Amino acid sequence: MLLLSACGPKISGKDEQSFKTSRAKMEKKLDANEKENLEKAFRLIAVKAMKEKWNSPEKYKGKSFDEISMEMIDGKSYSAIISFAEDFLAADRDEKIIKKTSRD
Repeated sequence: MLLLSACGPKISGKDEQSFKTSRAKMEKKLDANEKENLEKAFRLIAVKAMKEKWNSPEKYKGKSFDEISMEMIDGKSYSAIISFAEDFLAADRDEKIIKKTSRD
């Protein structure tokens, strides 16, 4: 199933309308569980966008969190979006563990 998802529709982050259209097209191919996972991934990517803008404000000056998020996922398939979100979650967890253990 993962291979089929990798070859399926890709998200367009060109603009808000392209994103909505490509998301709807992608979701047509997904079951309820996959749709839920995609929504969770989008939320994690929004958090990543917020963190990126917080950590590098000069790099993202004038860009909204939505614009940053759409740049991050532009051209990605379902499986790539899920992997991207999982990688962020793992890296964020590891960063928090390192900070916590370095304080102790």
